[in-house]
Amino acid sequence: ALDGSDAKFQYLQGRSQKVLRLSRKLARVLHLSAESIENIQLAARLSQVGKIFVPRDIMIKRGLLTDAERRQVQLAPYHAYNVLKGVLPRRVAKIVYQMGGKVVDDPETGANHELTVDEMLFEARVLLVANDLCAMVSQRGNRPPLPLSEARQKLIQRSLYDRTVIHAVNSLDDAEIMSLLDVTEQTQQAPQAK
Repeated sequence: ALDGSDAKFQYLQGRSQKVLRLSRKLARVLHLSAESIENIQLAARLSQVGKIFVPRDIMIKRGLLTDAERRQVQLAPYHAYNVLKGVLPRRVAKIVYQMGGKVVDDPETGANHELTVDEMLFEARVLLVANDLCAMVSQRGNRPPLPLSEARQKLIQRSLYDRTVIHAVNSLDDAEIMSLLDVTEQTQQAPQAK
């Protein structure tokens, strides 16, 4: 559904496969078990499914999102978890859920708490970094893609990311990351100063 022709998902087309390739590479660099790699691969394939529940006007909006709109996007992992928990091994559904960095206790009231790195399953930490790096270097409705060097810097600066996973990212050269994420040099050009 996400890779369909609906403009709602134009910025997500192919995203699951990109996240899958990068997260699988990171899992191998980190020497994770075959079971963990399998869990990460399955979670990556389904990592964007919660976006189906985000209203269309938010998904295609140009420009910055309001706080309320951002909250709708942040609920996507919760929606994914509700869809996946009865179909997949619970750990895989939980990896997708935790990838969002928030645990939503009540979607009606928005009661939640920000997960710390230590509260997340390790597979979710890997998937979070892969997903966020992919998002940063990809075109979005509300902003152009960031250069890979700037995206790497943001990963280092934010405390939400596991340092071991960031070290694994930094062990990969730019060309390999760009290949895994299917990013061209043209989309990586820094924005022109005016």
